[in-house]
Amino acid sequence: RCKSILKDLLDQGRIEEMDEELLDIRETLRAALKAAKTQAHRRRVRVSASGLGEGMRVRGDAALLREALAALLQNALEAVGDGGAVRVAASSAKGFHRVEVRDDGAGVSSADLERIFEPFFTTKRGSGSGLGLSAALRIAAKHGGTVEAESEGPGRGARFVLLIPAA
Repeated sequence: RCKSILKDLLDQGRIEEMDEELLDIRETLRAALKAAKTQAHRRRVRVSASGLGEGMRVRGDAALLREALAALLQNALEAVGDGGAVRVAASSAKGFHRVEVRDDGAGVSSADLERIFEPFFTTKRGSGSGLGLSAALRIAAKHGGTVEAESEGPGRGARFVLLIPAA
């Protein structure tokens, strides 16, 4: 657990270094989905994706964006119980590309939603470093975007949306 937290801390520092290029965020999303496939299969979590057909070009760092998307997927996979569902939808509107990650898991209380992006804050008892969502937000901000979170409360799932300016 300490090794995992230390790795997360080192990755936090790496966010400041960014190799900018023109890329298609759909490819980055596909890579993050592929990486999450084993865990989803092991826990019998259904993962569906939509909106991956049209080009979604952004200017940014592919590795960092993949890390942000992986953090959102990991958060959703940990929130759902065995046999749960995670839905990912990519779309574009008003000069931004958005990737929505929705789960039918544990949900988040309104008090916790206010703190969900704080480093080291976690609602997962005994697991989680509390760095994944804060890293995702920092990466999005570094790219001129943001991450939004919403939940109707405990037991009602959650929705996280990564917004990145279109190139």
